[in-house]
Amino acid sequence: MNIEMLSQVRPLEFKALEMPQTAPAAGTGFGALLAQSVQSLNAAQTEAGTEVKNFLQGQGPNVHTLMLDLEKANLSLEFAVQVRNKAMDAYNEIMHMQL
Repeated sequence: MNIEMLSQVRPLEFKALEMPQTAPAAGTGFGALLAQSVQSLNAAQTEAGTEVKNFLQGQGPNVHTLMLDLEKANLSLEFAVQVRNKAMDAYNEIMHMQL
């Protein structure tokens, strides 16, 4: 092992993350994020439905690609349902708190 090469190694420098001090731009709040997520879910479901229709007509992708796209749409829907369930549980817990 060559010790001279080790002397050339510089220590790592960590820079602190700087958060912007400005107000968030319009459309970047929780509501906008939720709306974007629902639109993405809807697009995945619509695309999967279109691909199934095309496959049944003999125009679509192969079975492997079709099943992957269907599973992706299904997982997106299951995730959205679980997020909704967690949000409802949190809401109900807050509503049952005594002041």
